[in-house]
Amino acid sequence: MPGSPNYDSCLISPMRDKSAATTLLSFGSYRLGVHTPEADVDCLVLSPPHVSREDFFSSFVDVLKENARVIELHPIPTAYTPVIKFEMDSVKIDLIFARVTNPKWLSEQRLKVAALKQPEDRVEMNLDDNVLIGLAEVDVRSVNGVRVAQFLLDCLDGKKQVDNFRVMLRVIKEWAKVHGLYANVLGFLGGVNWAILCCWICKRNPDAQPSKLVHLFFTTFAKWSWPVPVYLSRDNQHPPKGGK
Repeated sequence: MPGSPNYDSCLISPMRDKSAATTLLSFGSYRLGVHTPEADVDCLVLSPPHVSREDFFSSFVDVLKENARVIELHPIPTAYTPVIKFEMDSVKIDLIFARVTNPKWLSEQRLKVAALKQPEDRVEMNLDDNVLIGLAEVDVRSVNGVRVAQFLLDCLDGKKQVDNFRVMLRVIKEWAKVHGLYANVLGFLGGVNWAILCCWICKRNPDAQPSKLVHLFFTTFAKWSWPVPVYLSRDNQHPPKGGK
C-alpha cells in the first residue's frame, strides 16, 4: 500500500538472510479482478526460510497493533489455514503466511517479476510447482489460493477472454448473492467454485460475449449430471519430482 512502512523489516529472526525478502501476493476476487468495494482483500505473505510462522504471529502482529491505521486486528494462528484479519485504511484484509524452503527460487522469481513489470501494470509472482517442494502441509494450504487464482487466469486465452470472464463472473456472483446461494459455510458454492464454473464456460466458448456466456452458464449447469466433476484440466500423471 502507498505510504505503508516496510513490514519485511519486522519479520526478523537470528538466522535472517538479508539478501532475501518477503513477497506479498494477492489471491481471491482481488487477484481475479472481480472484487467489490466492500470485499476483503486476500493476501499471502511468501517468506524465505529465515522468517518463521511464529515471527508472523508475534512480532508482525505487534507491529500491526502499534499502527494507528490498523483496526479490528484478529490473529487466528490455530485456524485450518492460519490468518491475520484486520482493517487498514477502511480496507478489510485477510493475511496468510507461507514459508518457502528454497531462497534461491524465491529470488529468481522476484527478479522475473521485476523484469516484466511496467509502472502501470500489477504483475505478480508466478508460483510454479517448485514452490511446493519441502513445504509443510499448512504452507501448502496457504499457497493454494494464489495458485488457483493464477491457474484460472492462465486457462484463459488473451486479455479479451479474461475481460469477458470477469464480466461474466461478476454477474454470476451477484446473482448467487441475491438468491442466497453464495457461501461455503452455508453449504453453497463459494467464490472460487463460481469462478471455476465460469472459467469452464469461457474456455469452451472463446468468442462468446459476456451476455452469451451467462446464458450458456445457466443452460449448461442446469442440465449438468451432478455430482460429475467439472474439469479445467486433466490430472497430472507425472508430477515434478520433490527435493530433499
